[in-house]
Amino acid sequence: ARHVEAIGGAAARDAVTTQRMTGTIELPSLDITGELTILVAQPDRIRVTVEFEGLDKFEQGAAAGVGWANDPFSGPRIMAEAERLLRSRSIDAADPLKGFTSAAVVGDESVAGRQATRIKFLADAGHEVDEWYAKDTGRLLQRQATWQTDFGPEKQIILYSDYAPVGDSDLLDPKRSEQTFGTNDLVIVLDTMESNVPIPDDSFAAPAAVQELRDTPTP
Repeated sequence: ARHVEAIGGAAARDAVTTQRMTGTIELPSLDITGELTILVAQPDRIRVTVEFEGLDKFEQGAAAGVGWANDPFSGPRIMAEAERLLRSRSIDAADPLKGFTSAAVVGDESVAGRQATRIKFLADAGHEVDEWYAKDTGRLLQRQATWQTDFGPEKQIILYSDYAPVGDSDLLDPKRSEQTFGTNDLVIVLDTMESNVPIPDDSFAAPAAVQELRDTPTP
């Protein structure tokens, strides 16, 4: 509840129905940087597009609890980790415990040199999500979870910083996130964050190759 107030309040969150964000994504270990676009429509639609020079687009999306991905390495696929993709952006201000069966305060710990309160959530699917909220601001500082992906269980850690207004709204979102997912490290920096912009419904449609997978009967 303190976090919700610290990012503008439940009313500010509810007033933002769509978001469009652009920025960069860097993979330090590979020394490459790409252009990032994130589209969000409440309550459950998201599309993430990354373009690296000389490579095809990397795309992920989710709608109504169904996730998908399409990239030059793994090809088109239906994702098991739709929940991870949706929760990576924000917490539902109206129901912060949505999708969880329980939550418990673990205690105070130091994260990135700051004191934070750690809360452990147990999700419906049985996996755990730990979140650290900064003692000074109340905002979400770090999230850690082990998600069941198409390639097996993988641990994800996200450190959030540089909270800023989303467009002309009173809502604050982090402009920077440093992530570790499996064996990969990446840094996301958002240059623009717009709110309540028109986003056509077909912007969240999966690519044709993914649609073919969904339409193909399972043997």
